[in-house]
Amino acid sequence: MKQICVFLLFFSVAASAQQKQSLSITLENADYPYPLNFISMSIEGQDVRMAYMDIKPANYN
Repeated sequence: MKQICVFLLFFSVAASAQQKQSLSITLENADYPYPLNFISMSIEGQDVRMAYMDIKPANYN
């Protein structure tokens, strides 16, 4: 009976893990609080793309 309970517990954990979306290597599909912007540039001959969030502060000068 213990083996069946352990199997069911493992199966339910595995099923819930499959429902979650896995992150990409660039983390573009992660949930961010603000929209992402991208800038492409070349650094030491290597083409790169940098992500940033442009957030307007609540109290600015």
